[in-house]
Amino acid sequence: MQLRRRKAQDDDVAKARSNRFFSADELQSRHATNEVSQNQEKADQCQSDFKAANLTITSKTMNHFHETGLFGSVCARHNIPLEFTNMYQSGEKFKYPLAVLDVILQKYGSNVNIMYDIACRFESSFKVSESWLKYIINNLESVKMAVTVFHAYAHSMSCQVKYHPRYIEGMGLTDGEGLERLWSYLGGFVAMTRQMSAKRRLSTLINGLTYYKHDRIHGLRKYNISNKISIVAQPLDKLNYL
Repeated sequence: MQLRRRKAQDDDVAKARSNRFFSADELQSRHATNEVSQNQEKADQCQSDFKAANLTITSKTMNHFHETGLFGSVCARHNIPLEFTNMYQSGEKFKYPLAVLDVILQKYGSNVNIMYDIACRFESSFKVSESWLKYIINNLESVKMAVTVFHAYAHSMSCQVKYHPRYIEGMGLTDGEGLERLWSYLGGFVAMTRQMSAKRRLSTLINGLTYYKHDRIHGLRKYNISNKISIVAQPLDKLNYL
């Protein structure tokens, strides 16, 4: 997500920290060495022209912005925001999802599946990360990786056969596009946070994510109630015809 913050001056590079939604910021350095080599990445990626995001960023952009984006995660079934991290003067590198996953594993355990736009390329980095070692300890065979449904068709056919969620047992009808829905909501924060200080920007994003999270949870409650009412009402309507 291109939630960039323009530097007020050249030395405006202080990083704002928070344990609410952004604990992964502290773990980026741990996974900085887990980036796969370009040769390995080329060998592992699917043969398609699909690009999730530029892995590099121009020096011109780097000179003007400190936070150059946002990487995040949501519950794929319920679209509830989980964990996020800022991207600092770079494009989308694998250390960002690795840091996010590190926090998720600590909070929710290792019984998780992963849906990512470029899961086919990300798997190599994931296997050499510290998070991957935790999976080995906690019965690695249970983890499944998939690309999101909307982005899957931009991948090669061989990649889709392996990573398309419709071909993976246990994925059901989950589309994995909850982040795209969240980015649509956070798009309203792009202009207002562009000129903010790092602390004020982070506080604004946390408040926005908190609202979105509570709204999704409240929506689940309304869905469950309406679903139960419709189930109960259906037999009663049929009784009227007897």
